[in-house]
Amino acid sequence: MKTPNAYHPVNTQTAGYLVIFGILLILLGVAGYLSHPEKAYTALIFGGVFGALWILCGILGAKGIRGSRVAALAAVGLVALTCVWRATLGWLAVANGQSEKVFAALVITLMFAVSASMLSVLLKGRRMVGAEKQAGGLQ
Repeated sequence: MKTPNAYHPVNTQTAGYLVIFGILLILLGVAGYLSHPEKAYTALIFGGVFGALWILCGILGAKGIRGSRVAALAAVGLVALTCVWRATLGWLAVANGQSEKVFAALVITLMFAVSASMLSVLLKGRRMVGAEKQAGGLQ
């Protein structure tokens, strides 16, 4: 069995999560768009582009492409930061009486939850690879 190293930084389970969460991000973008097609095209673009990028990072990571973990961390981190910003604006608008923004704020909050979960998986996978490397180096 091949052990993870710097050239194979994403294990297959983490790569699978990237693909699954990428599909979920795309579906959330479609849901946001379908709720208000005239105003929510950015939800479709945001969810579609970053969902596809996560899927690509998962596929490249599973194939052992160097730098796929860094790209995945950057993409997931960017989505998480953007979602925090947009969700905050959305929920502030709802608090100020704009009840039509509830669904959009909820979708963005769910996108943040998906991003935070994926970030946790990526960071946990990184620690596991580091621990395996240290254990392998001590033997």
